[in-house]
Amino acid sequence: MAICTEDARAYNWIVEIDEWWPRVEIEVRRWLVNHPWHPVHKYAMEQVEAAGGPAADSRWWQPMKGWEGGELFLPQDAHLWIIRHPDTESLREPHERDPRADYMGRGWPRRQG
Repeated sequence: MAICTEDARAYNWIVEIDEWWPRVEIEVRRWLVNHPWHPVHKYAMEQVEAAGGPAADSRWWQPMKGWEGGELFLPQDAHLWIIRHPDTESLREPHERDPRADYMGRGWPRRQG
């Protein structure tokens, strides 16, 4: 599955996400899967570039409205592709249930009287 074909031509990068994703270090892929709407660290961008993806200084990486300081994010199409990729489940970190959520789920204490 290829995405961003027009983007690939516009930004002078040829390899599509389905080709470079498996070449990215597993820890970087794990971070991208588990932190979908966080700014992407420069190291992760460099790993994507080394795997054949868009350059770290490419316009493919998108700024997010409301964020200051030049943070860049994966485009939404890339997130959707990653979520649908077969290895996504194996990269997810287990989440432990917060015990405070159980307490709050019981409802507020009621006044007796």
